[in-house]
Amino acid sequence: MKNHQRIRRLLTVVLTLALCVPAAATVSAVQYPDTAGRPDTERIDAWSDAGVLRGASQEPMGPEFFRPDAPATRADAAESLYAIFRDAWTERTEKTFSDLYGLPDAKVSYAGVNAILHAVAADVLHGSETPMGRTISPLNPVTREELAVMIARAFKIEAPAEDADFKDAASVSRYATGAVSAFVSKGYLPVGEDGAFNPDGTVTRSELLAVYERMTKDYPSLAARKTESGSYAYTEILVGKSPIADAAFSQWENIAAFTPAHALEPFTYAENREKDISVRFYKPIRSTGHDPLLLYVFGGAWVLGDNTQIEAQNFALLETCLRNGIAVASLSYSLSQEAAYPQPLHELKAQIRYLRANAESLGIDPDNFGIAGASAGGYWAQLLALTGDSPAHEGELFGNAGVSSKVGYALDMFGISDMTNMFGQVDPYIQDIDTARFMHDTPFSAEAMFFGMNRYKSEQYPAGVSMADIRAVRASGDVSHELWELAQTVKSASPVNNVDSGDPPFLLYHGTQDFLVPVYQDIELYALLKKANVPAQIHIAAYTGHELLHPAHEIAIYDWVVAQAKP
Repeated sequence: MKNHQRIRRLLTVVLTLALCVPAAATVSAVQYPDTAGRPDTERIDAWSDAGVLRGASQEPMGPEFFRPDAPATRADAAESLYAIFRDAWTERTEKTFSDLYGLPDAKVSYAGVNAILHAVAADVLHGSETPMGRTISPLNPVTREELAVMIARAFKIEAPAEDADFKDAASVSRYATGAVSAFVSKGYLPVGEDGAFNPDGTVTRSELLAVYERMTKDYPSLAARKTESGSYAYTEILVGKSPIADAAFSQWENIAAFTPAHALEPFTYAENREKDISVRFYKPIRSTGHDPLLLYVFGGAWVLGDNTQIEAQNFALLETCLRNGIAVASLSYSLSQEAAYPQPLHELKAQIRYLRANAESLGIDPDNFGIAGASAGGYWAQLLALTGDSPAHEGELFGNAGVSSKVGYALDMFGISDMTNMFGQVDPYIQDIDTARFMHDTPFSAEAMFFGMNRYKSEQYPAGVSMADIRAVRASGDVSHELWELAQTVKSASPVNNVDSGDPPFLLYHGTQDFLVPVYQDIELYALLKKANVPAQIHIAAYTGHELLHPAHEIAIYDWVVAQAKP
């Protein structure tokens, strides 16, 4: 019974860890739950698939909703126009707006903030000067006359020779007269049945797309934009098949004892099976045929997730890369209940070698690979960047021996860097010590399971091995100890023990209130990188937990990735 209670507590922890990752809307051809059966469903799906106006999840990794009848906001209008003019709007304004975003909660998504800053630079959207500073009112419903002005400015639509005739023309603001007249005369934003334009009225998100739909007859480029996939099509590339252990959580209490020699091997508790190790490869529509490549590794405490999750965990990064001509490869690996370290490392290394060996046919630059990841994925980004072609870490899975697995830069978001010291770096003001001990210093911690330590059984360790046991063995210096080899493996797998002067540039991001991975993990790694004269930056986010929450942080991080990939 106690074991089942431990399992339930563990599942709670790992589910929390898996869900506390950057979340954003994904592009999908599947209908939204709240648009099915509507007469405008086809229009919404087409424009959403093209990336012009997308739905969003109401909770991390939850279903997406389009909210077709919700008023379109100024941020919605800016985001849709930026999606249409993404090739032309290359500049962001340096102006700041006091109401655009704020800590601790982001009021506008990264995509909305980024679009607004581009729209302001393009002279399509203007802010207001107030006693509280410059404002942009991003979440205010966009009025009908505001929408006409924004779209007219973007498309450079001029007023007709004669003003359009509608009932309440005198109510239109002077600055909007020409745009409104043009939109009424062209039928883009028609008057109501009562003959009034209603300039202060609002449009729904569905009606915003209807405006673009009407404009396609006059703008072939807009019609073509509607048919694009949003630049987010992918190809699933099978690199190889790995044996997995198939160890269900419910079977832990029935595990037989294992000798030390088997402590790090994949274990079989059911029939032997294999897992597809595949790359989800995203290529920009406007590819040069020699694109930079960003490798992305998903998070989830090493026990949950797969390579599709970039579209839920960090879609904004995917979108930013593809809009800037950077291909993305989302990698896969065996989870802790499937195979113990180092097998997942060898799987990831094999995928990098495969991509580099096949760079020409994939249209990517073999000399321009970077890597990124969050949480458990951040750990992988660290380790893969720091171990390069290290023979001790490379492995021989799936061929391409002799092909380099090096990367040119690494983005780590709240990743784990020191496997044995997670508990030691917990801040008691952020997390209860007893809870932290269970999370980090038991055989059922994510770190212990990663190495198969929960499965290790011996007379001295009948309940498995914890990181506390590993620390004790390392401190003893007893090379004859049954756990010495395992302790050395843990040491080798910790990024902090693999830093040297030849490592690539790093950007580290971590929140001060992270109760799952202490912020000192990245601080420790940053200090070691700087000591080794490795180009490194660290962004420590105040009031932020195990998440990439603030659009300002995302802008800085993604700009860094683009600069590294396209110097």
